[in-house]
Parts: sequence; structure tokens; C-alpha cells
Amino acid sequence: MENLYHQTNRQIQEVQASLGSLERARGEDANALEHHTNGKIDVIIKNCERLDVLVNKEQPTRRANAKLRVDQLKYDCQHLQAALRQIQHR
Repeated sequence: MENLYHQTNRQIQEVQASLGSLERARGEDANALEHHTNGKIDVIIKNCERLDVLVNKEQPTRRANAKLRVDQLKYDCQHLQAALRQIQHR
């Protein structure tokens, strides 16, 4: 679970960085970057779903903390999706 959590967290940071590039991009570059970013967000969502399953397999003493961490990832992912939609709207 730890590896998937850290990998997903890293992917979230990469998407955050690419959103800045996407705002400045124009034309075909913007379309390609938008599709790439959207694909990364889809991977993050799938990872979060998998982490939800893995949280339930954690030891009871660690489960609450693990659930909080996964919920934070899901919250961050929702914000990434909203930011991408906002950029697309412009």
C-alpha cells in the first residue's frame, strides 16, 4: 500500500505542475497536454480506488490513518479535476 500511495502522491504533484504548463500552452500543444493530463488523472483515480480496497486490509491500528491519507489523495484529485475543467472552460 505504501508504494502505491507514494506513487499516486507523486503523480498528483506532476499533474499540478503540468496544469501550469497547460495554462500557457496554445494550439496542438495544449490539446496534447490536456489529453496527457486527463490520462494521468484517470490513473490517479484508479490508484485511489485500489488504495480504498487496500485500506480495508490494513491492521486495525493503522487503518484510520491510512484512510485519512487516501481520503486526502482523493480530495486532491477532485481539485485537480476541477482545475482541469476550469482551464478547459477558458
